[in-house]
Amino acid sequence: MSFQVRVLGCGEAFDGSGLGNTSFLLESKRHPSLLVDCGYQVPERLWRNNRHQKLDAVCFTHLHGDHALGIVPLLTRFWEEKRTRSLDMIGPRGTEKWISSALQLGYPGMLKKLPFDLHFRVLEANRPLELQLGTSEIRMQGARTTHSVLNHAIRFELPQGRSFSVSGDGQITSDVCRLVSGVDLHFQECFWRKPRAPSHADLVTLRAAWQGEWGATAPRSIVLTHVSRYERAGLTRDWAKLTKVDPRWKLAEPDQVYRLGGASRKNSSNR
Repeated sequence: MSFQVRVLGCGEAFDGSGLGNTSFLLESKRHPSLLVDCGYQVPERLWRNNRHQKLDAVCFTHLHGDHALGIVPLLTRFWEEKRTRSLDMIGPRGTEKWISSALQLGYPGMLKKLPFDLHFRVLEANRPLELQLGTSEIRMQGARTTHSVLNHAIRFELPQGRSFSVSGDGQITSDVCRLVSGVDLHFQECFWRKPRAPSHADLVTLRAAWQGEWGATAPRSIVLTHVSRYERAGLTRDWAKLTKVDPRWKLAEPDQVYRLGGASRKNSSNR
């Protein structure tokens, strides 16, 4: 059974370079798919190849617009297409109220019109959650980062011992380091090159964590995402130097596909 993670977008909230809001899609040929974060630039990327039609679950790291507001057009298109299959919605406490309010603002009365059920589930730090995706059971667990709203880094345990994790936004903590230790693949927000605002991660702090707290149990690959548009050129130069020394560090690109347990590739047909 093969799983892969597709980078739908890897940009920050207000990046206009075409990178798209940071979002990831867990895919399998034989199973429904799981979307991690759904910002306002994400639905169109799902619609390009009708990838939204396999979607059975949406997971939110936090409820900022560039990670969650895309759920409004996504749900409304499902209504238009007469979807009947239920949809799992997983996120921090308050997700159901937030989405209901956003949908009401965008398309008044739409929530009552949906011809399918939304199953809301709360993800809390250090409390494992089981998700059935087709015939596969996925185990999820979160840890809080330091951010301006409640944000969870999330670890996903898949069949056959495979795993990946996403940071959402925010500076890493000791709990986050423990959570993502040893994963096959970790997608990490890296807004700054050096420490600045405490609500976002930076490359200096991440490298120190890799060499310190993570040590021998560091993620097997760490993919940097959500880089500030003002920092991207400089951070890309820093990353290019770093990856020559340690190839486990990677820089996300839109439409990049990572096979869990295998190499990454770029699917240019989505451009």
